[in-house]
Amino acid sequence: VESISGRDDLSHGYDLLKELDPVAANRVHPNNHRKINQYLSLHASRGVLPSKLYQENAAENWGCIDASSRFDYCLICMDAETTVLDEYVGQRVDSMVDAGLLDEVYDIYKPGADYTRGLRQSIGVREFENFLKTYLPDTNTSANDKALKEDLRKILDSPKDDKLR
Repeated sequence: VESISGRDDLSHGYDLLKELDPVAANRVHPNNHRKINQYLSLHASRGVLPSKLYQENAAENWGCIDASSRFDYCLICMDAETTVLDEYVGQRVDSMVDAGLLDEVYDIYKPGADYTRGLRQSIGVREFENFLKTYLPDTNTSANDKALKEDLRKILDSPKDDKLR
């Protein structure tokens, strides 16, 4: 695969990668043309999807220590029952809300913004987006009130092990 140049060709490269290997395309920013070219070249030279190749390499190297690393490190693995983890996550979310998570989310929330990348993704604004669209005073209508009540009812009526809780 030749190096992609020109603005139209650059966006075409990302589109081509999305068609060819959606998993690899999801791992790279659309403007990271160097990485896009690298993935496309890898596929052209080896005939293997980049995501498949990286997955195989990760599986082969899992648990192996890289002696060439510049840093000393310690690897700690924990194993816990899902019920224990769920309880811990629930307590952690409660403490985050008590510490002002919702205020931080309100400050960052912008209607129509992309919550799949960057800061908004990392702190979980996306998970609050439907709630914020419904709850914020400037968008509060009777239809939104009804939607909020329906959403809350779904959460309250969902089984304890359901993802809505």
